[in-house]
Amino acid sequence: MAETRDRNRETSSAPKRSGAIIGADSMARTRDYREHLCKVLKDDEEAVAYLNAALAEDDPEVFLLALRDVASAGAPQPGSSS
Repeated sequence: MAETRDRNRETSSAPKRSGAIIGADSMARTRDYREHLCKVLKDDEEAVAYLNAALAEDDPEVFLLALRDVASAGAPQPGSSS
């Protein structure tokens, strides 16, 4: 049977402060997934590839969700002047 050691309290219980070290304010901001997807799907070739990938999943629900995403991307967004 392998011998186990007690955990080193100095290193294992120290709080992780990576944000303080890196600088949380300088970290890249994330962008909204839906907003990005909508922008990408406005390109016809991207929309076709997206639908083909969803169709390859052999799950009608996945394809219907993808179809909804493509239709939403083509529809005018609320508050737009188009």
